[in-house]
Amino acid sequence: MNKGKLTFATLALLACLAIPCYAQQTTQQQDDEEEAPPPKPRPAPKDAGFGAPETVAPTPSSHQQQDTTFNAPETAGPNGSRPGERQTNFTTPEMVSPDELPAKRGASETSSSGANPLMGAARARLIQVRNATDIRGKSAQPFRMHAVFSGMSDSALASGGTYTELWLSNTRWRREAVVGQVHVIESRDGNKFYRQIVGREYAPRVLDDLLDALYLTFPVLGVSSFVEADWQQGTVLYAGTSALRISTGLSAGGPSADARAFWLNTDSVLIAAYRAGTVVEYADYDAWNGKQVARHINVKENGVKVAGIWIDQLDTAPAETGSQFALDGATAIPVNDGGYDGPYFVAPHPVHQVSPKDPPAGTGTITITVNLDQHGHVRNAKLKQGINDALDAAALKAATQWEFSPALTKGRPTPSEATVEFTF
Repeated sequence: MNKGKLTFATLALLACLAIPCYAQQTTQQQDDEEEAPPPKPRPAPKDAGFGAPETVAPTPSSHQQQDTTFNAPETAGPNGSRPGERQTNFTTPEMVSPDELPAKRGASETSSSGANPLMGAARARLIQVRNATDIRGKSAQPFRMHAVFSGMSDSALASGGTYTELWLSNTRWRREAVVGQVHVIESRDGNKFYRQIVGREYAPRVLDDLLDALYLTFPVLGVSSFVEADWQQGTVLYAGTSALRISTGLSAGGPSADARAFWLNTDSVLIAAYRAGTVVEYADYDAWNGKQVARHINVKENGVKVAGIWIDQLDTAPAETGSQFALDGATAIPVNDGGYDGPYFVAPHPVHQVSPKDPPAGTGTITITVNLDQHGHVRNAKLKQGINDALDAAALKAATQWEFSPALTKGRPTPSEATVEFTF
């Protein structure tokens, strides 16, 4: 007999002291873009004005496509190729597991010596990449997007799903994802952010990873807030492809809870990014409204693909519509501190608990510390007090499957820590 329980939650990690990063980053970029250096030569929700996402991939007649090169994944040929697909000038690497992220000499990633034509200030590089790929920047054009989720490793989500987004500005947007019976809606209406989950008490972690992958967040890049010395750059061979890795929080002992990494090819094109134990690969770029958009995105954990995204529609939207961005039935989350008078910190609490399956023999209490992201998903679990190796391993595996309500700091979801105990 065993019983798992949450004993306490520590103060939130301050790496993302705001609402989920999708809403936070739009505010950051308004300030960052103005100081970006010039490019250097290379050395059941209420209707929002558009239909709910379809549960199957659209047919060519169901959406007016601006660019006919956007094809649904069903048209893919062997090895993921598509008829008439324009060849890119880089190969998407097979990513190593998060434990192998620090530079190590080996088959997957090796350091190279000699002159590095990609080297330069980390901040300048990241701003350059963000400005080249960000379709939601300060001066971006309103758009509608449709994407298809596929190849999801979670058996309950294996049928895949769809994603739709209407983006008018940094303060007026709405996006929806439907996978199986789960429907996640997020929106922003002025200084209020909304998140609503239908069909389940919490969103599957892989679905939130897909939503985060569709909107890649960069570190705060302001002159006063970006510490260049915290970031390292180095040329690496990734599955035989030369790349520049810009990273922070990586060490021989493994990545820290707030580690970040970005890989660029020799043309300064982003090919992968790492955050919170997840690697996201970007490929199959197309130009749209002066930006480069990756139409094919893969999400990986421990080197294994857990889901994929195909963007099959990206159209210009009217600058003004009658759409409603406030979600009925969802509690508004403040974007900033203005007018907030609630508690400073609200601890997370478990919404889904898992006990060790067929645990080995042992008696006592196992204590585990879990790191939670801003959605309440467990991203890392560490043993604090154990009983024996076999039972400890079973408890750690169970703890990683727990789900929590997100911690709130000044009313905004934020990463945090919690302690879980299993008594045998």
